Amino acid sequence: KCLIYALMVTIMVVQKWLLAIIPNFQFTTLLIILFFLTKLMGKKQVSQMNMYDYLIGITIGSIAADISLDIEKNIIAGIISLIIYGIFGILVTYLSLKNINLRRIFSGVPTILIEKGKIIEKNLRKEGIDINDLQEEARQSGYFDLNKINYAILEISGKISFLPYATEEMVTKKDM
Repeated sequence: KCLIYALMVTIMVVQKWLLAIIPNFQFTTLLIILFFLTKLMGKKQVSQMNMYDYLIGITIGSIAADISLDIEKNIIAGIISLIIYGIFGILVTYLSLKNINLRRIFSGVPTILIEKGKIIEKNLRKEGIDINDLQEEARQSGYFDLNKINYAILEISGKISFLPYATEEMVTKKDM
């Protein structure tokens, strides 16, 4: 009886040990794979990501979290999913660099918000920007009066670039 009891206790200890080790093994494996996928996908910062890169990153992170937290999941299927998403992201980035039409589809194109001093309200609505947001961005760029801005362009990164009229440009040391 003592031998059977000792065997049962040993099995329970080994089972608990395996349940503690397996998630850590899965997590470590996924972390290594994520590291290599990130290196392959490039050095873009979050502020430089287009919507497609952002979605791929979120999806890869979601798959990795799901696999690493649920030991019942098939880790091989999860790793294959990660690799497929990573390769697809790399392929789209490569094709976007080679083809301007694909770049426009995946990255988008800049939108003119102010042209020759006139606010283009249709483009503001299309991009979901109200006049207060535009004024705030202008102030943060040093322009407190929209009437002094010749062009405002919403870049594909989401940042707004401002070009004042030539007479309203800020004075630089070179100008003095």
